[in-house]
Amino acid sequence: MRHLYPYLTKCLNQTLLNKKDDDLMWEAHIDGSDLANSYGPRTFMTSLAIESLKEFVFISMKLGENQNELVKYEDLADNMEKALNKKLWSDKLGFLINYYKGGKIDTHYYMGSLIAPHFKLLNSERTDVLVNSALYHLFDPKLGVYNIFPMDLENLKDFLELKEGEAGKPFYYANGGIWVNSNAWFALSLIADNKKDEAFNFIKKTMTLDGIINSPNGQPAMYEYRISDYNNPNVYGKIDKPQFLWAGGWYIYSLYQLFGINENPWNITFTPYLIPNQKSCLFTINAYGKPLNVNITGSGKYINSIIYDGRKMPSAVIPYNSKFDKAEIVLGTPSTPYIASTNSLLEKCNYDFQKKALNLYLKAFAGHKNITQIISPFQPKAVYIDDEKLNGNLNIKNENGEYLLDINFVHKSFDEKIKIEF
Repeated sequence: MRHLYPYLTKCLNQTLLNKKDDDLMWEAHIDGSDLANSYGPRTFMTSLAIESLKEFVFISMKLGENQNELVKYEDLADNMEKALNKKLWSDKLGFLINYYKGGKIDTHYYMGSLIAPHFKLLNSERTDVLVNSALYHLFDPKLGVYNIFPMDLENLKDFLELKEGEAGKPFYYANGGIWVNSNAWFALSLIADNKKDEAFNFIKKTMTLDGIINSPNGQPAMYEYRISDYNNPNVYGKIDKPQFLWAGGWYIYSLYQLFGINENPWNITFTPYLIPNQKSCLFTINAYGKPLNVNITGSGKYINSIIYDGRKMPSAVIPYNSKFDKAEIVLGTPSTPYIASTNSLLEKCNYDFQKKALNLYLKAFAGHKNITQIISPFQPKAVYIDDEKLNGNLNIKNENGEYLLDINFVHKSFDEKIKIEF
């Protein structure tokens, strides 16, 4: 990473040349493709830039590079996220939109907007609306999700400076085809919308080999795109580039996200899930340079217990630099409060049964905005940051008898100790 860092820095600076005063990324091509020429604000590119900035901040912190710039870059990512929600969200369309040159609104529904919920750029209400809009406008029940709707690019050839046949006719290629990344991003949106059962059924039907084989004009294939013209049975579901490694990668990634992994630039976090009547789920992840074997059992939405190498630990976040071999996760009613997520490095944690207090030790940099979520069977009474009581910035929600506590604070130093009393 030290060798690559100068190149990352140059790439980021080059990318940000397309960020304008509105804090949005501008692009000539539509929806991150290589098609068209109409320079304007883009949802997909803005979403990727926000995530890239967050990754760059973390990498810089870990390498000790650009330390005086970290707060600036983090604030820029926050401002871009606000701009995305303020300027590219359409209440009328229930979707994240784009603009053509000259400030004209592009009212197409594009697959690229589906990546925003996965990056947690929308609140829960907008995530749900966006998913429902995709279901209504982009969804084919037998194949998956169109890359664009309406499929009218042939009527915009002159305006978008498209070459003859470049985008394809309706239901083909970039003009309404079913792309593997469209399906993956929709599955990830369903997961972000807490619709894991629906995501499982969608993945099984549209992304597994069995599902693809048993669909119109199906064949055993991990493909680039499919023709979605349901008016023509001879081509409906026909596959282009049947052996496409990219598709296999998206499929595996979607499965990890569905059954147990939720990442941010700072941590790997377990968000375990089992389908109805599934007794267990086994997988291996690479955590801090070492394979970690994970076994999920039990049932329910929350975690009853997590055992790392035989030791119970109240954290769904894998502690920083841990070298565990095995993680055993049991779903069910929480037995103690546990860390559900955080966007600082988790060094260590423990639960004091006598004092009824959860202690966690976090690392980041001064000025870093931390968001930590705790799930608890007991009602939280007080939160302390380095022994100083935190007043305000707490959000407590009772969800079917379990308490969800969101803690927001700004790091004053590299190391912070958080104590939650119950």
